[in-house]
Amino acid sequence: MSQKLIALLFLFLFAAFVFIYAPARNILGIGKVETKKRKLLCDTNYQVLLQACRDLSNRFEIGELEPRQYAVSVDTDPKVSTFSAIILNLEPSYVWIYDDGRIMVALIGGMTHCGIEAYPEIYEEPFPNIKYGDKELIPGLWYYDDGYEGNPNYYKKINKLIRKNKYRDEY
Repeated sequence: MSQKLIALLFLFLFAAFVFIYAPARNILGIGKVETKKRKLLCDTNYQVLLQACRDLSNRFEIGELEPRQYAVSVDTDPKVSTFSAIILNLEPSYVWIYDDGRIMVALIGGMTHCGIEAYPEIYEEPFPNIKYGDKELIPGLWYYDDGYEGNPNYYKKINKLIRKNKYRDEY
């Protein structure tokens, strides 16, 4: 093969990558997932997020909200407009209020999952050795992520993002 043909083949493969693979990552939401993870783990005040979730839990306790899934990104539930901005700024797929007062903010759901679980101040463990999540951000607020499954080094990636949290000194 001539050098000119090799260069053209390389250029074609590079163009295919740029015009097919990169947009496909965004169409499939892969790039957005990483952006959401960074937003949560690096740019979110965990204490304020936990309090916002506990406020939802309190609203459930007084009967203002029902225990169920509230769609946020598609077919948005009207009650979502009353949720705290710190939750909505994470652009979750949905928020789940459980009948035991737990709150799940699912950044993504479907084929892969990640987000946070927030627990009420007084929470009775339903059974011994309950799995609260994959990584405790602060007491009562846990991060979960399918990336931990089958990848013993995944925690390094998440810990690195957490270390970059701009509010870290406040905890």
